[in-house]
This record gives sequence, C-alpha cells and structure tokens, in this order.
Amino acid sequence: MLARVLGATSFVVLSMSAAVAAQPFDFSAVDEAATEAVVSGEIPGVVVLVGRGDDILLHRAWGFRRLVPEPAAMTRDTIFDIASLTKPVGTTLAVLSLVERGAIKLDAPLGRYLKEFRGAPYAEITIRRILTHTAGFPAYPANSAVAGGFPGAARALARVALDYPPGSAFQYSDTGFILLAEVVRRVSGEPLDRYLARVFFHPLGLRATSFHPPATVRDRIAPTEYANGHFLQGEVNDPRARLLGGVAGHAGMFSTSADLARICRMLLQGGTLGGHRFLKPDTVRLMFEPAPGSQGMRTLGWDLNSPFSRPMSPFFPMGSIGHTGFTGTTLWLDPPSGVYLIMLTNRVHPYGGGAARIRELRARVADLMSEPPAAIAALSADDQRTLRDILRRAVEHLPVSAREGA
Repeated sequence: MLARVLGATSFVVLSMSAAVAAQPFDFSAVDEAATEAVVSGEIPGVVVLVGRGDDILLHRAWGFRRLVPEPAAMTRDTIFDIASLTKPVGTTLAVLSLVERGAIKLDAPLGRYLKEFRGAPYAEITIRRILTHTAGFPAYPANSAVAGGFPGAARALARVALDYPPGSAFQYSDTGFILLAEVVRRVSGEPLDRYLARVFFHPLGLRATSFHPPATVRDRIAPTEYANGHFLQGEVNDPRARLLGGVAGHAGMFSTSADLARICRMLLQGGTLGGHRFLKPDTVRLMFEPAPGSQGMRTLGWDLNSPFSRPMSPFFPMGSIGHTGFTGTTLWLDPPSGVYLIMLTNRVHPYGGGAARIRELRARVADLMSEPPAAIAALSADDQRTLRDILRRAVEHLPVSAREGA
C-alpha cells in the first residue's frame, strides 16, 4: 500500500514539467490504491495529504479509523499516534531551537547536559551524532532501563555498553532520542511536551497535536493495539514511551494531517509561518543538509537515504527528506519544489498488524508501473521510462519486515 500510494502521488506532483504541473492533478490512482488497501484488510484506513507551498493538492480519507468494538469511519481530522515522526517534528525541533538560543551546542558531548554521561567513555557521543543515529547507542533500550523514568533512566542507560564507536557507523536508535528529551528537560527547565507546546505547537496554531490528547477529542483518535486489557486510544502505542509516561523523545506525539501540514509549510518556508518565525533559515538549511559522518543517510533528525527510507526515497528527488513511524505514518518533504506528502494510517489496529503482504504489494506496484496515472501518462516517453526504472528499483528494495521504518 505504501509504495503504491507514494508512486501514485509523488510522481504526479514531483516529476512533471511546469507545463503539465499547471494542469489539474489526477489523483485517481491514489484513490484506487487506498481503496484496495482498505478492502484487502492491509490497513483499517488512511488519510493522505499532499501540499505544495500554501496549496493543498490532495486531502482525503479512506476506510475506518476504528474497527472494534464498533466501526467508525476515517475522517480527514482523525488524530493519529504518529510514533517515530515524533523524532523529526518534535524532539529535533526542540533541540534545534535550543541550539539557536545558545543553550545547546551540536558538537558538545552529551555529558555536558546529562551528568550521567560525563567521562572519557562518553566523550565522543555528541548531540549531532545522536540526531543522526551515529552515536553508538543500541537501537532500543531494555524496558527495565526506562521503567522508572528519569533521572534513573539516564543512570541505567549510561551503564549499557555502546554497540559501536561513536561516529563510525549508522544504527537507527530510539535510545538516543529518549536521552535527547531529557536533555531538553534539563536545559530548558520544561518537559519536552510543555516546551514544544509553548515554542511550536501553540504559536503554530496546531489544534490537535500533543503527547496527551484531552478526553474531549478521544472519539477522533485512531486506536492502535490491544494492551493492558484495552485498546490504546489516546495512549501511545510504543511500550517504552508508555513506561516513560507518554512523553518521550522517540515516540509519543499525536497529530492530524492538517497540523503536520502546518509544520511542513513552516519548515519549507525557511522556519516561518503566518508572519511568525520559529527557526532561523540557516537552522532549517542545516536540518535539510546531509549530516557529516552519517554516510549520506541522515540529516539532523530526518531520513535521507537510509535503509528505513527505501520505500519512500526512490519516489522523491535527491535532497528530499522524510521519516516513517511504526504505527503506519509517513512524512516526506522536497525542499526545492516545496512539495510535501503526509500519509497517516493505524496499520497496527486492531491486533498488531503483522508482516506486510510483500508479494501482493509488489504485484500492485507492478500494476501501477504498467498503467500509470493520467498525469504521469502526459510525460514524455523518456521521462516515463525513467520513472518506470525508479519504480522497478523500488520494488526490489521493499522492506520485508513490518518493523522496518519504525
């Protein structure tokens, strides 16, 4: 489903000449792909939003936000557990805003901000390396290490051996971003959720973005899995984020497609939205650039060309950035064109999802290759051949594990 929807949207928006782009966009292939994904049982439902600059090119919902105990239709204003999208549109924004204020230095050792990590063994663990997943941390901490919350979690994580020397490799790590949230708390004096609400969420006019959605919007929240005797609805799906009270640097945010679109617009407009400056243009440019030492795979907080981006990056030009989340969320931006794609699902509802139907997905992507949307058909023969080659390579790299891209 992910590959086909991306193929049907991003090619229409990003791969057309100016003459073709001036014509109305044909998103019929997106409608077909989303409908089939819901009917086949791959996902309960999906919301897709495609924008360019201040224009919304597509904003549509398919299927159901909830299947049990009774079905509820998916709507465009559905609130999702956005899982690891918390990293780029939450934690990274908080850290970089503190960098702008001079409170954090990107190349300073973590121990400058967390005393538990002071000393020679941790000297090469920098804030920049944590943001680019090159700091040496294990991918996921043991539940027991974070169960008591902070500051005890910092002591427990400092006792865990690194998986590799900092700066020598890339390994996607929830551990590092869990620690970044504590850096934000100690440096700013506010927990991550309160800092983000004050500095970004409220000034941006985000109406439904938070770590603890209020009871008044519960019916709009797409539930995820069954845990602790009930379906998680308004409670974060990630078990370690739950142990940390729902506020964590790696997961925990809830949001809507419309709210995420405002964050995308702010970033693509150089840190400004509605006459309010949130980040300096130089900070945003730094966020978009390939990070030194990341083997060309990451920017600060975002994915560029890592194994986790394989389902998305083949559809977007070089220089585009994005991220995915375990619950079935996707966000991708192309700074040169100002185009962004948001795709939100709760694929783990009701009972955890499971491995993707790879064979079926490959076949469906192949169908798209043989019958492109009308807007793609308007391209020259050479351009269509180029797009087919990209799609063919994307099919070869589809992830086998449902956990990939968490």
